[in-house]
Formats: sequence, C-alpha cells, structure tokens
Amino acid sequence: MRSIATVVLTIAMAGSATAQEHAGGGYAFGGIVSIRQPGPTGEAPQTYDTAPGGATIGWLIGIGAFVTPVVSVEFEISSTGIMTAREPSRYGMTFNEERRDRFFTSAARFHVPIGRLADLEPVAGVTVVRSESWSQTEYFQFWLSPQQQRVVEPRVANAAVLRFGFVAGADLRIGGRRAAFVPSFRWCPTGDGLSERPPYATGFPTSTMRAGAGLRIDF
Repeated sequence: MRSIATVVLTIAMAGSATAQEHAGGGYAFGGIVSIRQPGPTGEAPQTYDTAPGGATIGWLIGIGAFVTPVVSVEFEISSTGIMTAREPSRYGMTFNEERRDRFFTSAARFHVPIGRLADLEPVAGVTVVRSESWSQTEYFQFWLSPQQQRVVEPRVANAAVLRFGFVAGADLRIGGRRAAFVPSFRWCPTGDGLSERPPYATGFPTSTMRAGAGLRIDF
C-alpha cells in the first residue's frame, strides 16, 4: 500500500498543470487487472463439462486520441488469466478444464474534471471476446473389473470462439497532463457463444467484472 501511495503522490506532484485535456492529442495506457467471471473453480462436480470461472489476474494495454477537449476514442486489448476447474461428472468421467478470454474493445471516454489533478472518466463501448480453452478427460474402464483401469487422455486445445458484447465503467485519472495513475472499473455483458458450438454444454459466462490500476502517458 505504501508503494502504491508513493507512486500516486509522485505522479500527482509531477504535473504542475491541471488535468484538463486538449483536442488533437493522444495517450497510451497499460495496467494490471483483477477479472471475475461466474463459473466453477477448483474441484467442482458438474453434470456436464462447464466453462470454468473465478477471479484471475490479467493485463491491459491501449491507445486513445482526443476528438474534443472532453471526449476521446480508444482501442484496448485486455486478457484474463487462466481459469481452471476439475469437474467430476457422470459415468466416472472427470473433466479438467482451462480457459482464457481476450477482449478487443473500442470505446468512447468522457473526461470530467473533478479537481486540479483528477478527472472522473466514464467509458462506454463494444468488445469482441476471443475465448480460448483447453480440455483433458479422465475416466475408468469399468469393463476391466476388478482393475477398473484409469485412463488420462491428452490435453487438447479447443477451437477458439468469438463472442460480442458491451463495455461500461469508469476510471479515476490522478496526475498531471503528461502522466497519471488510473484506477478503473468495468462491467462487460457478452453472448454465451452457443451459436458457435463451444466446447461447453452451457456455453460461456455472459458477465465479466473487472477492477484494475495502471499508468497513462499523454502526448
């Protein structure tokens, strides 16, 4: 906590001008995010193989450009970490599931000054989600009783699935005109991907919550 506070204070003191933005400029940003999606995690019995969920640590990078002094447009790439679940199921089968989502987002950002060194920035846009997943199946050959030999199949990569959704949230920009510390929050509702024949019987999670912090450089 002390190191984070030191970074915030250093950035804030570095900007002698206000946080007011100017049309025609641009910026780049990046950061670390905590992402949560609904779904099983750890060892969780399931009737059918199910998309794993839970909280993971991921990342984001992006660029933006001002179209007016208080509105900018931007493009962002972000990623979850690897979500995993071990799912004992019917007929002595166990599914070991892994999954990762990558988000490709276009959004509009609104810059609302709330102090000399701070802006509140609502964000809204659209996203394409590329869902990558891997599966491994374990089962027992019951017909070899009493041995009941356990079989572990190779880990396989499933075909990637594209889904579409919306993004809404807000950032708090703290700092000068050139560099700033930016805590952020996002909510992203998406489709379940069932029309694309996903590897999971119930499709993918349809809601993503994201909180994070990063740095932004204006130029």
